[in-house]
Amino acid sequence: RVVLKPFHLATGKTTHNVRGKPMPRPYELRIVENDDDGFLLFYCDATGKEMNDTWHEKVSGAESQAEWEFGVKPSEWESCDGIASNN
Repeated sequence: RVVLKPFHLATGKTTHNVRGKPMPRPYELRIVENDDDGFLLFYCDATGKEMNDTWHEKVSGAESQAEWEFGVKPSEWESCDGIASNN
C-alpha cells in the first residue's frame, strides 16, 4: 500500500468516476491479488473504503499505473496484510 502524500499530485492523465461524478483524490492505494487472476489496484478513502479499482495482469502493471497517475515510485510501496509489494 501507499498512503498518498501532498507531493503525490494527480497527473490528470486519467479520471475515475464514482456514480457518475469525478472520484475524490484517494487517501491510499492498495495492490491486491485477484481471486481469479491478476491484481487489482484499489483507490481507497481515509477510512479504507474502496472507491474504485483497476485490473492489471502483474503487480508491476499496477505499480506503473500508480506512478502514471500520481507519481508513486516502486520503492514507496509497503507490504501489509497480504497486500502485494514489488512482485
